[in-house]
Amino acid sequence: QGALTLDAIEEADLTDNAVVRGRQFIETMRDADLDPVDDVRGKGLLCALEFDTKERRDAVVKNAFERGLLTLACGHEVLRILPP
Repeated sequence: QGALTLDAIEEADLTDNAVVRGRQFIETMRDADLDPVDDVRGKGLLCALEFDTKERRDAVVKNAFERGLLTLACGHEVLRILPP
């Protein structure tokens, strides 16, 4: 089963697509130059935003959840984006 899953991922070119979409997200967030965001980083579609305060990060986590976006608070001020 695991080999079939990996074959399907490879055939659909999902890895390359994740790299492209991740770069697109990171560039868009950096270009937006959002004041409370100190850093934007990531690899593939696992992206992270580092906020200036934990309180701002937590407010974004709550708002994202209310809108149906799954995120993960980690560290003191970091928010991980976990796309569907």
